Amino acid sequence: MPTTTPRREASVPRLIRERTRASRGVLASILAAIVVSTTLLCGLSAVADLQLRAAVRAAVPDADVPEGWLQLQTRPAADAAVQDAAADALFDEVLGDTAVVERLELGDPGTDFERVAWRITPDPDRLGPDSIERLAAGLDRLPTAFRDSDAEERGASVSGGLPAAVAEVAIGTRAATALLPVPLIVLGVLAWFAVLQLARLLGLSRGREAALLRARGLSGRQSAMLAAGESAAVAGAALGWALGLVLVPALPGGAGGLPAVVATWPLALLVVLAATATLAVGQLRAAGRARGSDAAAGRVARAATPAAGILLVVVTGVVIWQARTSPSGVWGIVVATLAPALGVAAVALLAVLLFGPVAAFAAMLAGRARGISPSYPARQVARRVGAYSVAVALVAIAVCGAVLAGGYAGMAGTTAADSQRVQAGTAMRAVLPVGAGDVARAESVDGVELAAPAIVVPVASSGEDAVLLALPADAMRDLLFEVPGAAAPATLADAVGAPSSLVAISGSELRLDASARSSVPEAIADTAVRAWIVDDAGTTVPLALEVETGDDATGDTSTFAARAQLPDGAWRLAGLELARGNAWAQVEISFTRFALSADGAPLDVTLPPVVRLYGGFGAPGVPSALVWSAAGEEGDRVPLAITTSLASTLALDVGDPVDLSFSASGRVLGGTVASVSDAIPGIGARPGAVADLEALTVAQLPSAPTIGEPAATPPLPDQLWAAGDEASAPALADELGVPVLVPASQSTAVTAPVTIVWIAAALGGAVLAGVALVALLAAVTRQRAGEVLVLRAIGVAPRRQSRQRVAEAVVVVAIAAALGAAGGYALTALLVPGLVARAVPSAALAPVLSVDGWPVIAAVALIAVGCLAGAVAIAASVAAQSRSTRLEEAAP
Repeated sequence: MPTTTPRREASVPRLIRERTRASRGVLASILAAIVVSTTLLCGLSAVADLQLRAAVRAAVPDADVPEGWLQLQTRPAADAAVQDAAADALFDEVLGDTAVVERLELGDPGTDFERVAWRITPDPDRLGPDSIERLAAGLDRLPTAFRDSDAEERGASVSGGLPAAVAEVAIGTRAATALLPVPLIVLGVLAWFAVLQLARLLGLSRGREAALLRARGLSGRQSAMLAAGESAAVAGAALGWALGLVLVPALPGGAGGLPAVVATWPLALLVVLAATATLAVGQLRAAGRARGSDAAAGRVARAATPAAGILLVVVTGVVIWQARTSPSGVWGIVVATLAPALGVAAVALLAVLLFGPVAAFAAMLAGRARGISPSYPARQVARRVGAYSVAVALVAIAVCGAVLAGGYAGMAGTTAADSQRVQAGTAMRAVLPVGAGDVARAESVDGVELAAPAIVVPVASSGEDAVLLALPADAMRDLLFEVPGAAAPATLADAVGAPSSLVAISGSELRLDASARSSVPEAIADTAVRAWIVDDAGTTVPLALEVETGDDATGDTSTFAARAQLPDGAWRLAGLELARGNAWAQVEISFTRFALSADGAPLDVTLPPVVRLYGGFGAPGVPSALVWSAAGEEGDRVPLAITTSLASTLALDVGDPVDLSFSASGRVLGGTVASVSDAIPGIGARPGAVADLEALTVAQLPSAPTIGEPAATPPLPDQLWAAGDEASAPALADELGVPVLVPASQSTAVTAPVTIVWIAAALGGAVLAGVALVALLAAVTRQRAGEVLVLRAIGVAPRRQSRQRVAEAVVVVAIAAALGAAGGYALTALLVPGLVARAVPSAALAPVLSVDGWPVIAAVALIAVGCLAGAVAIAASVAAQSRSTRLEEAAP
């Protein structure tokens, strides 16, 4: 009876099962590596998306504050339906479904004050990274488009700060979207390398098996089918497990968690395909080398390694250079994304290249010692550089990535916080006309340590826009933030401070007496008197004096008296103004014999002999004039502390004069540069200047009259600044009745998830390196099984051998960690400041190199745990090998 031979193809599944059972240790490590990789990459990708969406929603202001809405207002049209239809069509075209529009009717119906308005707020259900760009672009063009549409009726007004807030959020979203792939790519490089090296171990362990199967007729195609089938099975199992690990925790997380994880399926599929290909190719090539079939190819590859390493380093250097010098744009984003991954790969290669000389030097030093330790372990490390180089590369990549994560976390957090503080200037700010007693009210709030009035106003000089900040010099030291890289508050106070020229008012009533003459006596009675007084906090307020007139004894003049009660507190006089009534523009009034007193006591001021308010009579007159001013007739130049950006634009240096024109009024402030700083609290690094509030007030009160112009008036404080606990901002807002701002930046808040993802990726990479390290150490121990009996024969106990093997592993890991940390610090210095600058779009200060230590310490600790697990495996393997009775040739 003829016999039949079973088809070889039918035995492939059985061979896969048997091969898997025989190599279950290495395969378990490969499975764990792929599980960790897929879980981390898919999980972190989903977390990044969720965190970014949450950050975008949190960064957009609420609809109950002016920054949270945009309002378009116009007159109602005759046909309201046509007007509403035109408005709805415009909003659909420009905003789409990104916003909610509410129609409002304002004013009394049927009157000239009747208005119709549309208030636009972001749609919270659709707010996210994918919609914020369209919303920002739509809000930017909406006012112009509305004025050009049929919805506009005889003019339109726009109010609300939503466009500016959304534009800043969009800037942060673009930065976060560009930076979030960076840690994931670095993690992907480590995952691919770990799987590749584990596949090589699997192939090397099957060298004899592959040769035996080839001798028994297994074709190359069948061998490839075995490797590919096994690899696909491992990768498929890893995918299912990894997705399970990600999906199960996400299910109770709400509606956003599950879709975000499901959306990562293309990434998961890419990981599976890459892992399958890497496993198949890696183990086939390693098995071929193990059986010696491609020794020539191995020699060529080894010869090509230094050249490939040099090429990689050169390419990495070029990409890093491009990342540091390329402006924002597509190319800048591409090189900024690739540079860290290439840099980490270059660091790993350099670590492997340096490991050999370092190990040889350590062996030379250890060889001088007597006894088998430490010379034997050190020489074994030096002899087995090739075997340990994989562990060196893995640890170097993991530690380098952790240093990069620590550098980004340290610099991003510090730069964002410092930039917010230097731009804000102080802990709390309220925008309101500051009046008498407001500073005292603010300081009465729990948590407020100091309050002061402030002026923040746009100015220009030689066509260049800038901002002017004025604060009391004495308050700057304790009011302003001390921020590294910015001007110190004490230095600013010393630079802009000037002697006071104000006159103290000792009393509760201010009185002005004079004699007045005019052809129309009624014009004298209609003359207004106003004093500019300043309290101890630096608040300037106008004080109106009540006028009384009477007949003079001579009969041709009138007595003129003006008096007012001072507000509570200590006050100083900055100026005193006389103003003719509007009804008497053509009438001239002359004032003489002035006397100024407080509670009857004369004030120490020099008053002019005569003040004339000239009438027009066809030519411009003098409608008002200052009887007295602390500035005198012209006033002195004000000391100014300016930013470097303003100084460089206008080519200014310390001691140079500079004139600042107020954008609103056109009045000019003459100043002298007292100091130049890269950044100033309250201004940042943008063009700007700081002045003493009192000096600014006095300088804007020159007493010399100008024909056709009213008397000079000082700018009044328009903000209140307070130092203290930012948590007291709500209480301060309740006290003042206006919103209180604290240091914050919408764009910086949006990029915060980058730090979370980067640190998580670094720690995940350390876990992955630890898993691979255990398998590598176990494989190296199995390859050296023959040494155990030889060393035991010369008196080295198995326990001592285990300690020596563990010492070898610790030395290798320590050297690799040191090389990875050094390379990571160099990469951090080269790349991370630029990445942080992209991540903090509103940065007012250049990032300062720093590394947050805890991600590095945590990563090293996780690798140490892997090393400890490897030590346990080494001890168990050496103990088992010492009990073996198998005879084979070996040499220590």
